[in-house]
Amino acid sequence: MDKSLCCTPSGADVPALKALWQTVFGDTPGFIHRFFDRWYDPALTAVVKTGGAVAAMAYVLPTGRYLTPTSAIPAAMIYAVACDPRHRGRGFGRAVTEHACSLALAAGYEAVTLSPAEKSLFGFYAALGFSTGFYVREETVPAATPGDALALAPVSDEAYYALRERLLADVPHMEVTPSYLALQRLLCQNGGGMAAVTEQGAPVGCMIWEREGETVSVKEYLCPLPPAQAAGLLGCDQASFCLPGGDGDAPFAMFWGKPCGGYYGLAFG
Repeated sequence: MDKSLCCTPSGADVPALKALWQTVFGDTPGFIHRFFDRWYDPALTAVVKTGGAVAAMAYVLPTGRYLTPTSAIPAAMIYAVACDPRHRGRGFGRAVTEHACSLALAAGYEAVTLSPAEKSLFGFYAALGFSTGFYVREETVPAATPGDALALAPVSDEAYYALRERLLADVPHMEVTPSYLALQRLLCQNGGGMAAVTEQGAPVGCMIWEREGETVSVKEYLCPLPPAQAAGLLGCDQASFCLPGGDGDAPFAMFWGKPCGGYYGLAFG
């Protein structure tokens, strides 16, 4: 696929981009409109048009830095790669992904990450030069009584960022800025949340969770306490947890550019 067919979207393309997003991902119009109001940057968006209509898209989101004890690498995430179902099989998804990587590199991001929506896509992105660097362990646990000393304390995006960085200080990990956390908070708006886990009033961890009907999915859990106690804090019978993993666990996120590994987190749903 010729990347030269990719272009930067114009203001007139925004309705078509929103329509393609809803067709492929099924998100609510409210979520889509808020994404475009706050996080959309046409200079960091790759599109392919055919017959003057948007056929595929990919977005570059600045996430922060990939941090190790000795380095801080500017990083961005490729998000919402989508192709109109009528045009699949023509290489458009490959084209927008490759072009998005080029846009990120030109903007100064030395590491580019993405989290494939399905396990079958890891091979697709590997063929584009991505490598798996982040793994998770997925567990569903029954709730346990947390005890009176434990509680969830709502926090701002900035406070969650500071607590998260303290908890991950000695671990190679992907930093996530308060702006990026605000996107995750938007994803949590239907019964989910972001909070510090406190013990006798002092923060000992943090967590992010989403709800879909009766299902509770904990997207990030950084806490020394057993997950079952956290499930009890959420007031549910059981919860699924996406926990930090290593080689041999489920692949979660991939990188392109400078090598990344360790902890990624924030399993966007």
